[in-house]
Amino acid sequence: MSCPPLLSCSAWISSKHKDEPDESDGSANINGANADKNKVIEQSLDFEQFETCYCQLKMELRLCLLCFSVFPENVEIKKRVMIYSWMREGFVHPVGRRQSSFTPEQFANEFFNKLIAKGFIEPVCKNSRLGVDICKMHHVVRSMVIKLAKRTDFFDFDEAGTAKETLQEKGDLVAFC
Repeated sequence: MSCPPLLSCSAWISSKHKDEPDESDGSANINGANADKNKVIEQSLDFEQFETCYCQLKMELRLCLLCFSVFPENVEIKKRVMIYSWMREGFVHPVGRRQSSFTPEQFANEFFNKLIAKGFIEPVCKNSRLGVDICKMHHVVRSMVIKLAKRTDFFDFDEAGTAKETLQEKGDLVAFC
């Protein structure tokens, strides 16, 4: 099974879930009222296809994507926050790369742009000089990313869906792809 051809992940998910309400209250309850909904999502064909797309990403890009799981639903996320977070966690580094003259920040920018191009995140603001500087994640995509983050022990989530500890506190990650 492969990713939907020429259709971004977010657009593909949005088209399949266009009749679902977008929970814009900012709550991220993945265990309470949304538990049944999340179980259905995980067992759906959509989740299988999403997981396939996720597993086709390079490991470092998967780690960067999972970082979005800690943000509340419908929040606009600044690019700078994400790229410096990825750099701090050691997910982006130029070691062993062809373009070794690239800085970690340049690699992080490249990763951010790849996640947009693949449709995992959606651009919100476009600064004509700097490109996209703010993004968000579709609520269904976010639910799937949270499921993957929980499955890989990327973060520990409490009953309200909030990450309980940082990666630096957690240590090694478990990969399943």
